[in-house]
Amino acid sequence: MGDYNLTPRDCFGAILGLSILVCSAYKSRYNTKQELSFAAERTSVCFIEDKKIQMTDLTGFIPRKRPGQTALNGCYIDMEPLEWDLHGTELTQHVAGIDNANLWTFVPIGPFDDLAAMQAVMSYVGAQFEWEIMAVKSKSSGKVLGTASYMRIREMHGSAEVGCVVFGQALQKTREATEVIYLMAKHVFENLGYRRLEWKCHNDNDASKQAALRFGFTFEGEFRNDMVMKGKNRDTAWFSMIDTEWSALSAVYQAWLDPSNFDNSGQQKQSLSDLLGISGS
Repeated sequence: MGDYNLTPRDCFGAILGLSILVCSAYKSRYNTKQELSFAAERTSVCFIEDKKIQMTDLTGFIPRKRPGQTALNGCYIDMEPLEWDLHGTELTQHVAGIDNANLWTFVPIGPFDDLAAMQAVMSYVGAQFEWEIMAVKSKSSGKVLGTASYMRIREMHGSAEVGCVVFGQALQKTREATEVIYLMAKHVFENLGYRRLEWKCHNDNDASKQAALRFGFTFEGEFRNDMVMKGKNRDTAWFSMIDTEWSALSAVYQAWLDPSNFDNSGQQKQSLSDLLGISGS
């Protein structure tokens, strides 16, 4: 090929001209604004003059601070950055051992026989993947009943994931368990100014998918053949909630968690799903 001495203006003119030709071709092919809009969305080439496009101005957005650095205190539970010397023994009693092996079925790590094994693996994985691991402590009993982590933390984009959620039997299906998710979401949205909170799980884990919907996350899709986990394929279901949804979701969480929503035996009067307007419990 010969040498071409093109200036930046020449390149811009050529690109602009090509864009006009492509847009003209699409306008001649598609007769309605709906058809033309659909074509533009699929090609990401044309700008539709008669369609108003709104984009959030994020020119002033700055990286957010990392979550999981401080304690989170609620009405029923406290969450603290995991310290093995402080939390490890009680955590092991509720999530390790043969009786709790099923808690780890859909988790990429575990199960664990004892404290030493759990500490070694979770400390290594947490450091390698930069998880912020939290211990969940019941206010009523003072015991550490489970763990949950902030994962896939992307400070540059204001996005994080709630993951490696492992609740002991005493924590499952309780108001304390729901408050864990509420506190973690509240922290990233209200205290740190995050834009997105993710929930991901094995697509075969129906309980986790139902929980995500009950907690107010929106299903985004399935990543097929996403991981090789424990010698098997994992398709991953993705869920999220975003900052513009949090105000309404927070009000629902607060209404559900209010002591007045529970009778003397601790049974809920209104379900979280009812308050969110979805089917479930």
